[in-house]
Amino acid sequence: MKYKLFVFDVDGTIRVPSKHYIPDSTAEIIPKLKEMGIRTVVATGRDFHIIDAEVKALDFDYYICSNGASIYDKHGTLISETRIDYDTGIRLLKFIKKHGDCICFRFLKHNAFTYGLEHMASFRQRFFKSGVLTPVLKKEPPTEDNLFIDELPVMGVVKTADKTMNLMKKEFPNISFTSVFDDYYDFGSIEANKGLALNKLRQLLDIKKEETAVFGDGENDIPMFEAAGISVAMGNAEDDVKASAKYITDDIEKHGLANAIHHLLKGDTL
Repeated sequence: MKYKLFVFDVDGTIRVPSKHYIPDSTAEIIPKLKEMGIRTVVATGRDFHIIDAEVKALDFDYYICSNGASIYDKHGTLISETRIDYDTGIRLLKFIKKHGDCICFRFLKHNAFTYGLEHMASFRQRFFKSGVLTPVLKKEPPTEDNLFIDELPVMGVVKTADKTMNLMKKEFPNISFTSVFDDYYDFGSIEANKGLALNKLRQLLDIKKEETAVFGDGENDIPMFEAAGISVAMGNAEDDVKASAKYITDDIEKHGLANAIHHLLKGDTL
């Protein structure tokens, strides 16, 4: 099989989130794919402007960001976007103010706008080296009047109990909720996920499904698995993610990504 496109999740696949580093084997093999004429893509829940410099230094060709709500080229030029509509955003804020702990809206042009910022501590510590997010869009608490003055959000993060999340899923059928860890969930338009974004990008590049390989470890990677000919779950992935993948490789800290790539390029099974 001649592969033309390799697509990688970031946290838990390229980068060890708990220790904030990229394994040397990963940093070495991804640039070699480009030398072979294989295009490389990041597919992440992160917004483009908060992807680590170490990740961007690997010189990917494209970035699927915000769980598929936006696609960028290597220069940061926006190719595609899907936003949460105004009325839904306001209703989400009202719902969390009444029932939940925290909601963080994320935008393309700006940074996060958070209600209940004090509840984001463990999320920040897990995904950001400094343990803090860059400054929020507005200093005053978000309200129905000031929330979307500048632009509509592409996605967000909500912290709430499982019972409340079940209510949210019923209340907001036009929003998809994806577990991140503990009681934190990503949310975005039902019309945006990594799989739909990958299909858009493949069509743009005229690359077939069977010429595409994807690698991931999280629940938000499952739609991407369905959009590629080859799907590889990391050894550190949850069981439902592994069950959705065609192959399972080793843990990220045991060179799982590099091992999988070597096997695929040699035509071996994992």
